[in-house]
Amino acid sequence: MASLGGTGDRRFADQLPTKIPGGILELPDGRLLLAATDQGILRSEDGGKTWAQSRTGIDIGAIFAVKGDPKGMQLYAGTDHGVYVSTDSGRTWRATALDDTWVIAVGVDPENPDTVLAVNRNGQLYRSRDGGQTWG
Repeated sequence: MASLGGTGDRRFADQLPTKIPGGILELPDGRLLLAATDQGILRSEDGGKTWAQSRTGIDIGAIFAVKGDPKGMQLYAGTDHGVYVSTDSGRTWRATALDDTWVIAVGVDPENPDTVLAVNRNGQLYRSRDGGQTWG
């Protein structure tokens, strides 16, 4: 799984209708891409030729980061309303227990996707060891 560049990555600029502050996440099959944008999550199932919004469960504003485990089974999005998780390749999302902070960065342990790190806009670091059910 690759995290392609953020706002400096112009590979998909012509196909995307918006800015990409959080970069693009390429899932292992190379065809499925998720973009963290100022208008929510955008999802492509054809390697970036076409894009559609992925709003089920995450119908909010800006997405600042999207990361996942190496197999693409658990995906996490950092938003202005906390961290959201998807277990179906970004089709649907649900809020985690960290739902009251502006999250600008997310990291996932490649060996254990239930271990997630999140950083808010004030630089405070949060860690979850249970897929976002609790944070410390």
